Amino acid sequence: MLWLSLSPRRLALDALALENPEGLAVCARKGSRRWVVASREAVFPGAEAASVLAARPELRLIEPEPRAETQAMEDLAALAHGLGDPVYLHQETPTPELPAGRAWVCVEIGNSLRFFGGVEALLDEARGRLEGQALDCALGVATTPEAAALVARCEDGRVLRRREELSDWLRDVPLHALPLPPKVRDGLRASGISNAGALLALPLDQLARRFGAQTTTWIERLTGRAPDPKRAHRLSPRFVRHLRFDGDVHRVEGLGFALQRLFRALALDLRARDTGARSVSVRLHHDDHPDTELSIALSAPACDAGYWLLMARERMAALRLVAAVNGVTLHCDDFAVPEAPQLDLFDSSRASADAWRETVERLIARLGVEAVWRLGVAADHRPERAWKRLPAGANDEAGAPMSDGERPMWLFDPPRPLQQLPAIEGAPERIESGWWDGADAARDYYAARGPDGSCLWIFRDRADRGWYLQGLWA
Repeated sequence: MLWLSLSPRRLALDALALENPEGLAVCARKGSRRWVVASREAVFPGAEAASVLAARPELRLIEPEPRAETQAMEDLAALAHGLGDPVYLHQETPTPELPAGRAWVCVEIGNSLRFFGGVEALLDEARGRLEGQALDCALGVATTPEAAALVARCEDGRVLRRREELSDWLRDVPLHALPLPPKVRDGLRASGISNAGALLALPLDQLARRFGAQTTTWIERLTGRAPDPKRAHRLSPRFVRHLRFDGDVHRVEGLGFALQRLFRALALDLRARDTGARSVSVRLHHDDHPDTELSIALSAPACDAGYWLLMARERMAALRLVAAVNGVTLHCDDFAVPEAPQLDLFDSSRASADAWRETVERLIARLGVEAVWRLGVAADHRPERAWKRLPAGANDEAGAPMSDGERPMWLFDPPRPLQQLPAIEGAPERIESGWWDGADAARDYYAARGPDGSCLWIFRDRADRGWYLQGLWA
């Protein structure tokens, strides 16, 4: 088996998805101690916050967001689902002994190499999918999940295909890079052990007696001498992502960055599910007002982040914020498989249909679903009742328009009395209907030619013997 590890370098900071993270440091707290977890500045994880501020007073310290970190790791796992199976997710909370925490996602890629064209091609694909995502990750490939995570942490992009390569590489890994408890590391260092090679040369039974079975179990899993049972990651039945802003947003235009992040995360999730979404819900959070909730629905499932972002912007174009926004939540549980198009080199009808669908959906997003509709055919002979309104995206066989041209689409409501009878053309159409609902209609319809050459649709009411203009052909 061959495993790929995706290891975030600065999970606590990148998970916040800030537009400008420069000059910031995320600090964790336990009791009276406060230390740096992640920063893009020249500050090492584990440095005391008081010492950092004394040396860098311009640095701004912020609190971590565990919820944001969990969501970022879920997005990373969704990305990994598109590279292989199974997927394992590991996340440890920062502690004084483990200042930056430890988080990684591992995916078995041995069965995917033929599809992607080899390890290097798969790594290029993974890097491409990581571009534009919140997390900056290091990659590592090895024969076990623990080894892959260690490789990513120590040497980004290194590939160790065989156990022999892993054993040779481990000889020079320093002891401080191994994810061992501080007491174990201190004890090994006191015994003269300075790297993984010297550690692996020790008898496991003696290590177990002195440092506990947990240490030797990790070594056996690292080298592949013992199985590594882990719970495979499974996607949630619904997609929910939340972004909390560092400050208040007072204009709709200021929500673009957050929405882009959220819809990219949705696209990753849909790709992992191998499906699309028909509708999503965007909730804007305010301090002193109820949340503003917007629903965006499509006529056909879509999985492209750019398309969903376009629909969201159209939906928000006319939105007026009732108060400042301090966070956004994106929710989706309406999944459906998109239609697989059958392309034809010489047929452009598919592109025309897609362009028309996009136009209709943009109108619905901007004006609302109640403002955009299409005509459908109703089972009634009376022309004024032979049609009905249908949602623009409805899939109703009765919604197919009449194509035989026997009746015009342009009708007058109510019909207009005729003062002068035009020239009648063709045979009449007689209807006798509506006696059951109190709107009885007994009429004879004719096609006629107006004085100006227009094509008219007229009828004679057999009840009052009057002539009326019902419609026009274009």
